[in-house]
Amino acid sequence: MSKINANIAAQPQTVPPKRNYELDFLKLFFAVMVFWCHTPDLEYSGEKITVPPMLGRAAVHFFFILSGMLMANSIAKRDYSGSDPAKEAGGFVLKKFKAISLNYIAAFLISVVIFVIVKAKDVVSVLKTLISAIPEMLFVHIEPKDTLNVATWYLAAMFLCMLPLAYLLYKKRGFALYIFAPVTAVTLYTLMYYTNKTAVYSPNKFYTVVTGGIIDTVFGLCCGMCAYNIYKYISTRPKSKSTRILLTVTEVLLYGVFFGTWFGLRTNKTTMTVLLLLPIAIAITFSGQSYIVRLFRFRWMKCFAPLSLLIYLSHYPCILLVNNFFGGKSYADSVILTSVFTAASCLLNWFIVYVIKLICKTKRR
Repeated sequence: MSKINANIAAQPQTVPPKRNYELDFLKLFFAVMVFWCHTPDLEYSGEKITVPPMLGRAAVHFFFILSGMLMANSIAKRDYSGSDPAKEAGGFVLKKFKAISLNYIAAFLISVVIFVIVKAKDVVSVLKTLISAIPEMLFVHIEPKDTLNVATWYLAAMFLCMLPLAYLLYKKRGFALYIFAPVTAVTLYTLMYYTNKTAVYSPNKFYTVVTGGIIDTVFGLCCGMCAYNIYKYISTRPKSKSTRILLTVTEVLLYGVFFGTWFGLRTNKTTMTVLLLLPIAIAITFSGQSYIVRLFRFRWMKCFAPLSLLIYLSHYPCILLVNNFFGGKSYADSVILTSVFTAASCLLNWFIVYVIKLICKTKRR
């Protein structure tokens, strides 16, 4: 027995790789960008503040790319060969919705309370708005107009557009990844570039028979599926030191050009152009082959992803709260107050979800 134990001890032990939190950091960063893009809605005093072009739309586009890439990766891993791709696609989207449903419900309840506080003097207006928010409550709103929380349209539109794309991935994966996704992405990009003054479509406007939000979503998800193709190519390359150095330099350059153009040049045309770099950069990040990944392997970074979701869901109702009770302050003071209320709303959201999970766990016993 001791000999067997000695042999086992002598065998090389494989250490599981640490998780890469770089994408989670980017989620948090772009969630903050969505927060920033809504700050001009604050009723502040002083000079008008301008934010970088397409600040919110470009940030949301990142989330669409990431969602499309992860969707393709998840479905490809399963190597599906069944006979009911529609059922599998529905189950896949439902599973994704369940993952964020409790946070969404908590955010909706907080939004209702804030709106009632803000509009407490006008009962009729409160009732009208609450009734008009039924699509938001049922998670079928796909544009930000007439909603309690304008930021949440993105989630509803994403899950709706994921459904047919997931079906294609289950039914005809090769066609979906190598033909449909790139052709659709390039076609929609060209359409928006030349028909909307070189900018991504506005989500609350109709273009022919669909909203801009639906077009933006399909475009972003298809870009994400293309990012998955790039990721797969990278993952099949020899993992040599020279390859990792090349990917590190490429990743730095891509993000450097993207953020430098976005925040530096500040024009729709240049921002729209560098959006094409994001799928490549995200694919390299997801591959984990760049040396930059070493900066994002600390366990405390696991809070980035849930925090980004909470900020995204919680910030806009807080803007309404600040406008109602603290309107007229400077822009800086208004942003600070909104940040404080957003932090409080995030904590409240977490607490509500914690209590719901605790109740469900107790009932199972």
